[in-house]
Amino acid sequence: MYEGIENESPKSKRHKLQEVESTTNFSESFIGKAFEYIKSLIETWKKEELKEEVTTSAENEMSVILLGEMAEENFLLTGDGGLRALDTALEYSENIEISLRDTVKFIQIPHHGGRHNVSPTILNSLIGEIVEEGEENKKVAFVSVAKDSDHPLQMVVNAFARRGVKVYKTNGNIIHYHKNMPDREGWTTLKKIEFNSHVEEW
Repeated sequence: MYEGIENESPKSKRHKLQEVESTTNFSESFIGKAFEYIKSLIETWKKEELKEEVTTSAENEMSVILLGEMAEENFLLTGDGGLRALDTALEYSENIEISLRDTVKFIQIPHHGGRHNVSPTILNSLIGEIVEEGEENKKVAFVSVAKDSDHPLQMVVNAFARRGVKVYKTNGNIIHYHKNMPDREGWTTLKKIEFNSHVEEW
């Protein structure tokens, strides 16, 4: 495999072997990334890959859905809730005449942005239907994820974005959301996660 190396010095051999190994690692990394890119599904602003009939564990469905009623706007914390938990919360809010869709401006994306916890129908009821591309509705969503996590999934981010919601991730950090309050010294501004047409395969 390494023809022509046998008669060279050990140092030269090691150098050439390192070059071969480095090239191999680069090639494998490049091919792997290219394969991941090619195999991904393609979404458009009007076409999303989220599914309606998805399930999560019973434990996740037991998460508490918490509505915070503030003076000017409401927030909704969803924990690890899935479709059943969110649907129950929507039904209960309707029974007590509170419209989550109209009053909630700040929402937690369930279960670190997993695709088994939301669906197009649930999101339409919870935050609103798809808006025109680039339009925003002054709603904000955050997703709690560890640093370098592969979550939130892009198709979930896209689903919120196409409904006019700006999405931010914690990335292992503490984030602070405020309205009509001065900036905190030493804190920086987060960048929202952008819409991306390449999403994960199911």
